[in-house]
Amino acid sequence: MGFTLEDIKNKLFSDKNPPELVLFNSIVPMGILGGVIAVGISFSISSLLLQNLVCAIGIALLGLLFYLANWKGKIKLASICSIVLMSGIVFPIMFFTGGGHHSGMTSWFFLAVIFNFLIIKKTAFYIVLFMQSIIITICYLLSLHHPEFIRQIPTETEQVVDILQSLLLSSIVIGCVIKFQNRINQHALDAIKKANEDLRDSE
Repeated sequence: MGFTLEDIKNKLFSDKNPPELVLFNSIVPMGILGGVIAVGISFSISSLLLQNLVCAIGIALLGLLFYLANWKGKIKLASICSIVLMSGIVFPIMFFTGGGHHSGMTSWFFLAVIFNFLIIKKTAFYIVLFMQSIIITICYLLSLHHPEFIRQIPTETEQVVDILQSLLLSSIVIGCVIKFQNRINQHALDAIKKANEDLRDSE
């Protein structure tokens, strides 16, 4: 018997799920979808084939972490690993294989930092934020002072395409997450309001 969309919704966004799991489930699928679309668009740029391969591997690993969070209950591990994986490994490799600071990677680094603020909590948040800051700074300094380390995007047109699609996709992903979170918050407020009204009616 297959899953319906309602079954999937109830599994991922049930009121019985911990808030951090619901937030994780609203963010990671959007990130995966944005990555898939980015890979699809970037296939038109021959110089980004290696970057696309790295991105595809990252998407597959995010899918595995999504499984661990929802079906194995490893939400804290999955949250930390997803941010560390993308910020510390996948995005830096994509940066060096896909144009460096002349590419759209700024948008994806920005997305990773925002997701850290949303997903990870307490001491782990500050550790990951510090790691992200160091890694991003090193990437851009190396790109600036050692351009020989960077696999450049050959034409200005291809650079613009990469920057534009990265900017638009990362903005849409963040917007969708914010919109989804607003819906969840409104649902919670409506439930509280209804509970208060039922309480008053029973008095």
